[in-house]
Amino acid sequence: MKEMTLVVLAAGLGSRYGGLKQLDALGPSGETIMEYSVYDAIRSGFEKIVFVTSGELEHAFGETWKPRLHKRAAMEVVVQDANDLPGGFSVPPGRVRPWGTAHAVLAARKEVNSPFAVINADDFYGREAYRLIREFLITEAGENRYCMAGYRLGKTLSGYGGVSRGLCEIIQEHELSGVTEIKNIEIAGGLPAWRQEDGTLKMLDSQRIVSMNIWGFKPGIFEHLEKGFREFLAVKKGSLTAEYLLPGVINGLLASGQATVKVLQAGFEWFGITYRNDKPGAVGRIRQMVERGTYPVSLWNR
Repeated sequence: MKEMTLVVLAAGLGSRYGGLKQLDALGPSGETIMEYSVYDAIRSGFEKIVFVTSGELEHAFGETWKPRLHKRAAMEVVVQDANDLPGGFSVPPGRVRPWGTAHAVLAARKEVNSPFAVINADDFYGREAYRLIREFLITEAGENRYCMAGYRLGKTLSGYGGVSRGLCEIIQEHELSGVTEIKNIEIAGGLPAWRQEDGTLKMLDSQRIVSMNIWGFKPGIFEHLEKGFREFLAVKKGSLTAEYLLPGVINGLLASGQATVKVLQAGFEWFGITYRNDKPGAVGRIRQMVERGTYPVSLWNR
């Protein structure tokens, strides 16, 4: 079969973090979370890495990653350009935000011609997630048959503020029927709670499966993304903030019967850095894994 590709979404602005968290050093030798993700993916059999980033970071990504991935994996760096729009559309004056995660995946379309996984640059997903996604892509995936690694809600929260999570509806044998994004989920009394618009808290099940934006696709998804983007722009073309998001696309495909998604569940270990105060905890978790021998002290010097 063709090579297996990892698409890394690294064009985010990190507004709540107060900086480009995808470039923040957390490992003992200055590694970012993204480096551990790429390292895990390569160890799991992914042979090509496509980074989707901003124009300002394009050169830096190339210079940083070429020596790291030399003889380990092929790589490409693509830019999520706000002007990368279908014919007949243009960026509204004053818009500075990227067009969202689905548009970011679409930006990689010219460099992806094989089964591929999609991840966020600032989330740690664990090696087992990459292994299971690769196995799915080899044995079960079709042009309209996808997968998603699911995580337990209670294991994905920040102690320093609210987060947005995609709550999954699962039917039958690990089949996804929809993803509902809930904003402002926080910890209350040690449990997850959704702070609603009126300020009241609604308790949520800590064992609920959520999407952390790690997916497995075949290139057939690009046709759906292109069609969906035209439909999105027809409605939102004048908006300065609206985003074309991957879970929304998946929801539409599921509802129309155009695709199915298997939810992979294996007790995956997730952590991230939504807020600046999350960083010490993430540093500590990486240090513990290094001490256990899960990762070397320096990822690339061996």
